[in-house]
Amino acid sequence: MYEIEYNFIHKFIKESQVLEISCGEGELLDLFKNEFITKGIGYGENTAKLASQKHKLYYSKLPPINLRIKCDLIIFRGSIQYLLNPKKYFSSFLMLED
Repeated sequence: MYEIEYNFIHKFIKESQVLEISCGEGELLDLFKNEFITKGIGYGENTAKLASQKHKLYYSKLPPINLRIKCDLIIFRGSIQYLLNPKKYFSSFLMLED
């Protein structure tokens, strides 16, 4: 599953900073690590600890964490449905550029 998603996404990005929100243990980020700068936001203490050994990790509890993170690609899979206002959530910690 992660390889299918990576192969699809990889066609469209070059030299990017990739941020995965709710990254678990960082399995999807692992696929990006050799070519891209990888960052993750972890919400589970145990899984965040494992992901932080491989990627730049920000630990928080859902919702907002009040960070200013610059990235080119945001991956948010399997968790967005838990947010009442996703746009407000993203704007609370991302530096969104035109």
